[in-house]
Amino acid sequence: MGWYGEGMYTNERTMYGKIKAYAKDYVARVNGNETRRFNIDDYAIKKNVLYISAREIETGKVMAAVSLFHLTKGELMVKTIGEAEGPYVIDCPKKILKTLTATDSEYANKWREKCWSKYKKKLEN
Repeated sequence: MGWYGEGMYTNERTMYGKIKAYAKDYVARVNGNETRRFNIDDYAIKKNVLYISAREIETGKVMAAVSLFHLTKGELMVKTIGEAEGPYVIDCPKKILKTLTATDSEYANKWREKCWSKYKKKLEN
């Protein structure tokens, strides 16, 4: 999936506030949709990245998704990537990582390992 615009225009100074607003609206839209497959249990924002903990309603499995944000000609652009696609950002907060259930996805497991290894390296230093 590529980048798409949300019709939100901003600049570098106000971008974080727009990301926060987007996150709250996104959670409300997903959790309020009666035909949804997932329920968003928790989320966290670090810089221009939104980390999401999503529970599949049918199975109860919890997985992560990552939404990346950047500005293009003043418009806030978004790209959402599931952990099974192997996102390249690995700064996921512990509170999100701790909620995830086991998975058979090789890419998701590698991504989780990379995220956890950042915390292990910080403890070693």
